[in-house]
Amino acid sequence: MVIVGNDKQRSNFGTQALILVLLALEINSCTTRSSLLTVPYHIKHIHTNQKLDLSQKKVSSIPIQIFTGFRQVLFLNLSHNQISVIKNRSFLGLSGLKYLVLSYNNISKIEHRAFAEVWEIQGLSMSHNNIIVVKVGIFKNLSNLQELLLDHNKISVIQNKLFFQLQHLIAFDLHNNRLSVIERGTFSETCELLYLELHNSNLSIITQGQFSGLLKLTTLCLNDNNILVIENGSFSELQKLSSLNLTGNKLVVIEETSFSGLLEICNLDLSHNRISTITKGSFVALKKLEVLFLNNNNIRRILENKLFSEQNTLSHLSLENNNISVIEPRSFVGLGKLLFLVATFTTMKSQ
Repeated sequence: MVIVGNDKQRSNFGTQALILVLLALEINSCTTRSSLLTVPYHIKHIHTNQKLDLSQKKVSSIPIQIFTGFRQVLFLNLSHNQISVIKNRSFLGLSGLKYLVLSYNNISKIEHRAFAEVWEIQGLSMSHNNIIVVKVGIFKNLSNLQELLLDHNKISVIQNKLFFQLQHLIAFDLHNNRLSVIERGTFSETCELLYLELHNSNLSIITQGQFSGLLKLTTLCLNDNNILVIENGSFSELQKLSSLNLTGNKLVVIEETSFSGLLEICNLDLSHNRISTITKGSFVALKKLEVLFLNNNNIRRILENKLFSEQNTLSHLSLENNNISVIEPRSFVGLGKLLFLVATFTTMKSQ
């Protein structure tokens, strides 16, 4: 179906309400979060004539000026169609638009001024498409954007300055892409970002400067990548981070400075890696750590005296499926608030 510009067809467009939910990200939900749009208030506060649902209409293109006269529309749903290109000024006339859903199409190209007319947008979903490259400047007019969903595409690189002028962005989802490179300074303009999802991609190394500027970030999902190395100081600027998910990677060694700077971290998931060595002092800076997953690794011996001595807030520690056979007698000294210790051991030997 191609949208055409006659008033009769416009009057027949459905106004079924979009199902929108509040964003709720926790460390253990990074792999199950739905790709629905975040809204700051309940859907019932939006009048029927402010919603335009064109989902599942076999729409293949959006002619310029088709939305002229639709200034009152706040929600536009174009998901589950056949759109392949978002052309310049596609949304001319929708000056009041707040939320735009373009997920589940065949979008592979976004022209430079595609969103030039919808500067009031707060939520934009383009998940489940065929986007390979997102060019710098595409979002430059969207200074009110709070949530951007680009998950389930084919993006391999996040370019520096991509988020220029997105100073109100609080959630960015790029999981299930082909991401292998995050350029240094990419997030320098997104100082309000709280949630960042980069899981199920192709990242192999975390380097210093990749997360510069994310001073308010609380949740970072890096699980199910191919991460082998975390460079010293890579997370040093994430002083508000409370949840870090690194499960399902290829980490072998945890260095003393791997998590330096994470002053507010509560939940740390390092399960399902290849960790065989935990350097003494690796967790010393994590004064507020409550939950630590180290299960399903290659840890066989815990030889560092007082390895967890600084974790007096730790309540959950998982060490199961590691074939641990040797534990230093005072390795768990200081864990006064530990409620759950999950571990499997081979024939135990004290060192």
